[in-house]
Amino acid sequence: MNNFAGIGRIVSNLELRNTNNGNSVCQFTIAINEGYGDKERTDFIDCVAWNKRAEMICKYCDKGVKVAIEGKLQTDTYEKEGKKIKTTKVLVNEITFIEKIKSANNEPKEEIKKESDPFKEFGEEIEDLDDILPF
Repeated sequence: MNNFAGIGRIVSNLELRNTNNGNSVCQFTIAINEGYGDKERTDFIDCVAWNKRAEMICKYCDKGVKVAIEGKLQTDTYEKEGKKIKTTKVLVNEITFIEKIKSANNEPKEEIKKESDPFKEFGEEIEDLDDILPF
């Protein structure tokens, strides 16, 4: 099973690029903090998103925004100056915005509408169970 999940802050301004085939791509890095005080450390995780997801991330996110990402790890190797370099990145499948999204001029960006009540389909809430339960 190849699955990665992490919560962190985007460390740089985002740029949407297009491949020769016309696919949209957004590469970015998130900083994930762990521990506190003298034992605090930060891991920098390289991420890549494609097509509609890449467009959405570039539209709604800025540097410093806290996000949760889910995806799969992908390892690549390339050669530079005769040395083999190995890289690992996350291919983003899902992204969740953890805090209010800001634009460059610190104004709120377009809101993303999400279902506010995930249990809406189950009907009305029952407040007093004493009349219903047999015990």
